[in-house]
Amino acid sequence: MSRSCLPTLPRIFIPASDKRELNRLAQRAGNEKSPLAPFLRAELNRADVFPDKTLPRQTVVMNSTVTYRIDWEPALRGTMVFPHDCKATDNEISLLSPLGVALLGLRRGDCMPFFTAGNGFRLVTVLDVVPPQGNQPAVSLSNSVTEDTR
Repeated sequence: MSRSCLPTLPRIFIPASDKRELNRLAQRAGNEKSPLAPFLRAELNRADVFPDKTLPRQTVVMNSTVTYRIDWEPALRGTMVFPHDCKATDNEISLLSPLGVALLGLRRGDCMPFFTAGNGFRLVTVLDVVPPQGNQPAVSLSNSVTEDTR
């Protein structure tokens, strides 16, 4: 009897209102030969798309604030933003960063592996998610991340 040693990835959830913009970003990243394009495309391909009002609670979506832990480091907090909205502040997580792609669509309590050139494989755990201002889809989460960090 053989058993697989591969981890099971968590289900990810995407709001229908973000799907088109996320797919455009993945296409653009591929056209620009971003090393994150395959990771983002793979995550979007395996995502479950929900109408915004029925999105599971505590889901990391664009403009939500997420509290997370990488490996065994102290907890951090940041807001998920599209790269064109990123102002490079310490409280933003660009979607087009390894951490941003890994967090997208996760829910509170989920863990997701991701890879960074400087640190190799890492594991992010979602501790809390706060929905975007003005939205009440099910979410509750919470640092600035660039493509070469985290």
